[in-house]
Amino acid sequence: DPNNSGKILDAYRNRSYTKVSGRAGTGSGLTYNREHTWPNSLGFASTTGDKGLPYAPYTDTHMLYLTDAQWNADRGNKPFAKCDSNCGERATEANNGFGGGSGGYPGTSNWVRTPDGNGGSFEVWGHRKGDMARAVMYMAIRYEGGKDAKTGQSEPDLELTDDRSRIVKTSASPAYMGLLSTLIDWHLSDPPDAAERARNEVIFSFQGNRNPFIDHPEWATPTLFTSAKPTTCQLAN
Repeated sequence: DPNNSGKILDAYRNRSYTKVSGRAGTGSGLTYNREHTWPNSLGFASTTGDKGLPYAPYTDTHMLYLTDAQWNADRGNKPFAKCDSNCGERATEANNGFGGGSGGYPGTSNWVRTPDGNGGSFEVWGHRKGDMARAVMYMAIRYEGGKDAKTGQSEPDLELTDDRSRIVKTSASPAYMGLLSTLIDWHLSDPPDAAERARNEVIFSFQGNRNPFIDHPEWATPTLFTSAKPTTCQLAN
């Protein structure tokens, strides 16, 4: 929370939670937990890889966000997709100049359509649309199968698609997430801001890599993710 270093501002409800004591499992009432923007059931369900080491995609900080535990559960492993007024509203709170209000679609709320899985949809509220899109697009660039250069541990091949039938629970590769066209739209409508750029720097300081779509928003194009060639790019340190 930029207004209180002892708190976090969750990405979905936009609620300010006290650090540690506000985590799920530590108390009653509203709590926060960790959101895998690319659901771990879609390609990397295990916390460890074939070498018995921590599994990089599962713990990759670029795609992890702290979110309200209930809103996170409502998102589940649904694709990020556009909703409409027939979806269920998951309102935000007013904090740091954003969020609050409810009632009309899209407003400043998240919207959800059941069921879980590829038949459902989760539309993120406007101020966080781009953040979530870039986190998921990063995963499709970072994880292209093969083995980790340092550890030799196998990694999944993660791909983006608009074909809902491909978005299924699996530990095999390739594994799919989407919806690609929606993610591109969100990326364009909500470009990186100072807070997201600062987050990228902090993650780089300990994880050693960057989200290229924060540094270079112009690199995110549909062709990059639909080309027959591996969706990779080389960044100079």
